[in-house]
Amino acid sequence: MHIHTSIRSALIALAVTATFALTPASANARSAAAEYGIGISCVLVNLVYGPAKALYATGGGIVSGLAWVFSAGNSDVARPIWDASMRGDYTLAPDQLLGRRPFTFIGRSPEHLEVMESEPLEDFEDEEFDEDEGVDEGF
Repeated sequence: MHIHTSIRSALIALAVTATFALTPASANARSAAAEYGIGISCVLVNLVYGPAKALYATGGGIVSGLAWVFSAGNSDVARPIWDASMRGDYTLAPDQLLGRRPFTFIGRSPEHLEVMESEPLEDFEDEEFDEDEGVDEGF
């Protein structure tokens, strides 16, 4: 019963700190208190996120090893499980909490990442979008 209360308290603290951390703030006019709040939020989020990712990676390593054994050493079976569980971010940085940089819980293979970086996104044509107006950089 005490463990459930601790988990519930940790999740509530995580939600509160994530709310404050994700609140839009001007990048140029951030006060020392805001920097402190983001830092504290980062620490608190990582207290939950880090162990969750480590547990996920451990489970994935075990499953990947079993897949390799039961497939008679076929790495093509085990490698996707290994990559998905072992790769990715084990901690979150302030830029990731603020949404400026993405984070990856489920990892990708290096080959997949190379393809994603080398292939440009298809052009999105929208009749309502006027290129002369530009993009609002207020956030």
